[in-house]
Amino acid sequence: MNHQPFENWLFSEEPLTADDERELRDHLMDCDQCSGLENAWLDVANMFAEVPEIEPAPGFINRWQAALEADRTADKAIRQRWQSLIFLVVIANCAAVALALMGVQLFNTYGSVTEWVMSWIYKAATAMVLLNGFGNAFVTISRTVPQLIPNGWWAAIAVTLGFSTIVWFVSMMKLSSLPRRTS
Repeated sequence: MNHQPFENWLFSEEPLTADDERELRDHLMDCDQCSGLENAWLDVANMFAEVPEIEPAPGFINRWQAALEADRTADKAIRQRWQSLIFLVVIANCAAVALALMGVQLFNTYGSVTEWVMSWIYKAATAMVLLNGFGNAFVTISRTVPQLIPNGWWAAIAVTLGFSTIVWFVSMMKLSSLPRRTS
């Protein structure tokens, strides 16, 4: 015997048309299997209706929200760790490729490793001589310039810088207290 669409109609919560309802009732009179299915379904529905609603324990919502927030924080931390790891791997690969390309260029430019080392020693020595020269020039200027400018001028420069600082500070305070325009 064909039990479709009767089984679907028994479990459906949508209302049936009058013709479908009559057809279902006629089928249930003749079919013991579908009639037993309807009785079992009604028993289950009655059991659900009779079971009392259980109230959650006090503070359940707060505990649940705290656990949810902790899970979200943990998931975010894991995601950030993975993103950082991927970023580091990409950076390391880029650095390796750059070093490989520089190595190829280096050995194409210099005939041997010794020539390359000597070149870098020369560059380092030149940089040290330049830094030493700039340092000596700075020391000489810092000792000479204060003697060239009279003390009155130094006082005027200090007062001007102090006054400029105060004006700047007051201006920033006034500008920060102005309401912001939204466009």
